[in-house]
Amino acid sequence: MATKKRKSNAKNEVTDAVKKSPLKYITPWSDFTLMTEAMFKGDPDVRVDFIDTKKGMKLYVKGDAKAEAISKIMVKEMKIGNIVIKVQVVPANGTKRGKAKKTTANLDKLEVFKVALDGNAAFTRAVVKKSDFGIPLNYVEFVPKVVQFYNDERSDLNGNFNTLYQTIAREIFDEDFSEDINFCTAMVEQ
Repeated sequence: MATKKRKSNAKNEVTDAVKKSPLKYITPWSDFTLMTEAMFKGDPDVRVDFIDTKKGMKLYVKGDAKAEAISKIMVKEMKIGNIVIKVQVVPANGTKRGKAKKTTANLDKLEVFKVALDGNAAFTRAVVKKSDFGIPLNYVEFVPKVVQFYNDERSDLNGNFNTLYQTIAREIFDEDFSEDINFCTAMVEQ
């Protein structure tokens, strides 16, 4: 009796091994999405929806002034390798960015950050403070809290990404708009 050879299907074996593995893999663009969600998680006026890499991400915002302010501070698109995630800010009334009534046109950058982050549990204040040389410096301050989310980080025992809100701000906010803004963390009470 001839023995029938079993055909090896390496692709299915690898797929089965991945399915059985306790590891969960996160796409590279997920970090941007998860950071954006973490930044606005404590804001009852903002909802973040990542649709896909072709349609991008939408931030639904209550209030035209806040929507316009968030539109100004957020990156318009995030390029990660050959993937480009477009970011749209949509006011609660449904108009897309740029079509809302202009309400932050006469505000300086620090005031725009105040409007954008007002009500956000991650935000403490936005202030101007003079340096030791008398130069005014702009600061946007966040709560002293470690932000964690799962992203298959191999250097962390639990696979979490660990950071501060100030670091997230540097990643997700438009660097041209915030070039003279210093993102920082409030002092921890001793």
